[in-house]
Amino acid sequence: MMKKQQKIELEQRKQLQSDGWNVNLEQSIKSNDGFVNETELHLIAKIFSAKHLSSLGYRINSEVVHEDGHAEIDILAYAHAQRLTYAVEIETNPDDDVLESKRKKYLTENIDDMLVVDCRGMPMNMIDAQRYIQEELNV
Repeated sequence: MMKKQQKIELEQRKQLQSDGWNVNLEQSIKSNDGFVNETELHLIAKIFSAKHLSSLGYRINSEVVHEDGHAEIDILAYAHAQRLTYAVEIETNPDDDVLESKRKKYLTENIDDMLVVDCRGMPMNMIDAQRYIQEELNV
């Protein structure tokens, strides 16, 4: 018999998949290009973002592609019964026009909001970097 949380996860995953998002059952941190062109700041911010959101009770998928190829979400945080579903963008040089374009692509019936992590101000000290990411996410 499924627990309440498992039912929520299954239902939300199916809803996201019906919107065209390729959401996987397993939680994972993936690279968008085999880690070749992903900056260290971007990768560390992605890992710390996923860790923080997971600690709040979210299921995490990264590099989530839409089936029509129009978008790829850095991190998708979903399946939290009392909270919103988020697309998280990790940006090393955020541009308002690019972010607005991504927001329009990502926000569907089952993705409530987009959070942006700006890597430019992230401290090099890992403990401070974790705090910075938590503040950037603000959830």
